[in-house]
Amino acid sequence: MAIKTYNGTAFADATAKYYNGSAWVEPSSGVKRWNGSAWEVVSTAFEATLTQTTLSGSTSYNSSLGSYTGVTSSPGTGYTAVTVTGGKAPFTYQWFYISGTVSSINLFPQLPTQYATRFGFNYALSGGSAVYRCQVTDADNNVINSDTVTVSFS
Repeated sequence: MAIKTYNGTAFADATAKYYNGSAWVEPSSGVKRWNGSAWEVVSTAFEATLTQTTLSGSTSYNSSLGSYTGVTSSPGTGYTAVTVTGGKAPFTYQWFYISGTVSSINLFPQLPTQYATRFGFNYALSGGSAVYRCQVTDADNNVINSDTVTVSFS
């Protein structure tokens, strides 16, 4: 049900307006909030940013697998997370391999459908790197991609 207002001659759909200090105006774009002295834009777009854009880890030889294995451990706990602004919750997440010296089979996100992940390594060689990105879809099926994270093992 739409909200209606009387415009002097008929009922019409109401529009969201804010007072800019001298007149009531419609926002041109984005969500706005009053900061105590002026209206400021809080968010204008559906965006995804990463908390870490580089991750690294070390490997050790796993004799039962016959390969080098490891998980990212730095910086911090070795995780990167997607921070979403705008869009409509709930969100779905999918991490995608972009490129690298190690294939997505051998260097992979441990939580490929979560907003935060760290990466695992299982490869015949002791090191390598790969680039990943997270795709985020909102409840209205709008899709965006995060910036990339470069993952390296040595």
